Amino acid sequence: MTWAELEPQVRARLDGRVESRIIDKMIETMQNSGDAGKLLGDRIANGQFNGVEGYVTLIKKASTDRHSIEAINQTMDRASQVVRDGVPESQLRFEHDEGTGTHDVDVGVRNPGAPGTYLQAYQFKTLNGRLTPKKIQEAAIQLRDVNAVEKILELRCTPDTTPAVIESPKMIGEMRYQAGLKVPGQGNGITEFRFELSDGTVIVKKKADLSATQ
Repeated sequence: MTWAELEPQVRARLDGRVESRIIDKMIETMQNSGDAGKLLGDRIANGQFNGVEGYVTLIKKASTDRHSIEAINQTMDRASQVVRDGVPESQLRFEHDEGTGTHDVDVGVRNPGAPGTYLQAYQFKTLNGRLTPKKIQEAAIQLRDVNAVEKILELRCTPDTTPAVIESPKMIGEMRYQAGLKVPGQGNGITEFRFELSDGTVIVKKKADLSATQ
């Protein structure tokens, strides 16, 4: 489908939910963002996740720049996988941000038995430049005050981040700290770190794996 065909469908989905000037900017940014913009346009036109709490807050970020569009797609990619794994779409929530810098869930699977808490809480980052311990820390701290059974970081890495970088002692040490293993009672309780490399390889470090690493 071309943008000439797609644009009216996107506008129809957004009218009444998003301000007209922001719709204009979203469409302009998507049109100038290549495949990532086209993918998001298709998703909006198809109504994917449009009933999920926080959906409008999420997609309005498309008015900013291509990087934001890629981040939205990253969030929706994970939400799609969660639904494929059997979680009802109604159990999802996007963009639960308390504005404190320490409670920012990009997408969460709500805990039906405990309102306001999560079974899974995800924080996503598309990195600019090589992975560093500070970048892990900055992502992890956004989940610090989230009440969740599992807290998961997903970081999309640039080509200069290799498996050797991720396995370096400094990175492992930071992950152990953020998992609460390096200093008892400290860190942000991250249970899983996922690193997507530029070639599509995904490296996963779970808390159980890190607990055996000294």
